[in-house]
Amino acid sequence: MKRAVLYGLAGVAAPVIVAAVAPLLLPASIYKGRIEDSVTRATGRKFTIAGPLHFNLFPAFAIRANQVTLANIPGGYAQNFAAADDIRLEVQLWPLLSGRLELTRVVLDKPVIGLESEMDGHANWIFERPSRAPPESRSGTGFTTQISTIAIVDGRIRYSNFRTGGTRAIDDVHATIQFGQSIGAAHAEGTFALNGQRVCVKTEEGISGMES
Repeated sequence: MKRAVLYGLAGVAAPVIVAAVAPLLLPASIYKGRIEDSVTRATGRKFTIAGPLHFNLFPAFAIRANQVTLANIPGGYAQNFAAADDIRLEVQLWPLLSGRLELTRVVLDKPVIGLESEMDGHANWIFERPSRAPPESRSGTGFTTQISTIAIVDGRIRYSNFRTGGTRAIDDVHATIQFGQSIGAAHAEGTFALNGQRVCVKTEEGISGMES
């Protein structure tokens, strides 16, 4: 009787275990197109992952990507608004099992970010969502994505004002941007080095949550 109960419990547990480890049995690269499309739609800028993807279990379950770029605005001086050799896309495991790729936190390691104020006064750090989102890649997995937090670790920012010719460099940037549930809700705080001094910033602006 006890053996039958054990066999029964094993029969119930086996599918659960298989479902739990299934995402780890698949190559992380299958999510590449879906992630690129989702971030591109959320920002209105071309997001590209040139390097490989792989799963990372610690310090949190995540997809790790290499050689990542986010394009600059059309007509911008630099080709990319931001570039990072390594980013970590932290993923909620249980939503993944139910068909939702929920990127709760994106960590950019040592990114290089170029802020530009163009000749016409337009700033490349203002993200405008396209009036019509580009079509989704049919090669993706069909998961939806949501980004609630973006963290910058040891980043470098270069600011250029092409009307005045002024430039400024900000190094050792550590910042976190948290997006609210509603459009226009975001909270940002962080620190950076400027002229040999440590500067702390904390702001709450009308930034649209990145969801697609």
